[in-house]
Amino acid sequence: MPSLYLVSLCAGALLCYAIVCIVMRPEHLVVLSMVSFVLVPLGQMGLPTAVGRYLTVPVLFLLAACVKLLMTSRTKRRSHAALREPSVVLLAAIFVTLAVSLIATTDVKKSLLWTLVIIITIVLPAFIGRYLYTDPYSWVRSMFLWTGIIVGAVALLDYAFNFNPWNLILADHYREKDWDVFRSSSTVGHPLILSMVSVVCLILALFSNYPRSRFPLLRFASIVLSFCAFILSVSRTGVVALATGAAVVLVGGLFSRRRTGSGQGRSYGPLYWMGSLLIVFLAAASPILEQRNSSSGGQASAEYRSEIVREASDMMVQHALAGTGPGTGSFYFASTSGLQLENSWLQLYLSLGLLSASLIVIGVVAGLLLLIRKGHLVISAALASICVSLAGFNALDNYPALLFLASPLILVGAYSSGAPDSITRFDRRIQAVNREPGIAR
Repeated sequence: MPSLYLVSLCAGALLCYAIVCIVMRPEHLVVLSMVSFVLVPLGQMGLPTAVGRYLTVPVLFLLAACVKLLMTSRTKRRSHAALREPSVVLLAAIFVTLAVSLIATTDVKKSLLWTLVIIITIVLPAFIGRYLYTDPYSWVRSMFLWTGIIVGAVALLDYAFNFNPWNLILADHYREKDWDVFRSSSTVGHPLILSMVSVVCLILALFSNYPRSRFPLLRFASIVLSFCAFILSVSRTGVVALATGAAVVLVGGLFSRRRTGSGQGRSYGPLYWMGSLLIVFLAAASPILEQRNSSSGGQASAEYRSEIVREASDMMVQHALAGTGPGTGSFYFASTSGLQLENSWLQLYLSLGLLSASLIVIGVVAGLLLLIRKGHLVISAALASICVSLAGFNALDNYPALLFLASPLILVGAYSSGAPDSITRFDRRIQAVNREPGIAR
């Protein structure tokens, strides 16, 4: 039986959560989620798995924000934002195959928790974003700018003085981890998570359009500190993610249909091309990264990843139809082979089976291509960098709450796919008519 103290603590936490969710506006709840995600590394603090890696504080605040947005959105006048038939067919196929995998799961609790987290962090933002009436891009962009500044400043503090106050709250396994070279985890608890976060912040700070009179110092500080955090994370997959994001923005700008909207779509000139190539080159040629590549640990890591690809491929053939169950692939892999499956996309295929995972990959690629075609290059680049970063560590099954990082970006991308420009013009005409004298109010 739980103690009275524990019950009282849980009741107080739920009461505080309810008060905050009722009082705060939805966009402020999303910002609060990001603050808790960046400043409190729950997944590395040794908490129970359900609240440390699945239904974390950021995920719960995001759920409250989505519910409030759903209750306040005026869906009737955005009926044309409904999904088109191919999208409906693809989503229906994904849910059917996911249900089959859920029925055949090897761990019901993990599968249910994993599915719930995916719904909150991916499905709800993608659905609700299509019915928003105000573009969330500006405040999402500012949120990531400040995130880059925070993680970069702490990473520099860690490097310069060999002191990171966040290490004090980490579990022993993460606090005592000994790398061959210096690798900072900043405020997020692990270098690979820091790499993923800093790449997203760097892409948004570097490529977003800004009015000339706004945010010059904030943007510059975010670019410098995000880049510092990225370098100090010492991630080879992160370099590939950064190069992928830059390529999506620069090459996508040449083929984008739309040059305006949310202040994102535009073609980039020679200075951006040269600057982006320089940043990617500096990241790839980092002395710390070279030390990591030549170290025994770095070489062992590369060989280890090649080995797990071979092992996972054999297991995926054995569980090709329904997989081992949503969110269970890495645990099944570890119990069978004794190895950690350090690749989130392999986890997805092993967990869901070849058909369901392939449908999800097709949906992700189609969504990114749609955003590129509409000119929303920065958001598509940031999401693409997250997809590449996930291939570098065991996040999807072991720490699905990390997908929260993509939720604000999905919200912006979904808004842009709902034809916001025509809605804005319609709203302006309505407002102009209401302002005319003699119109009945």
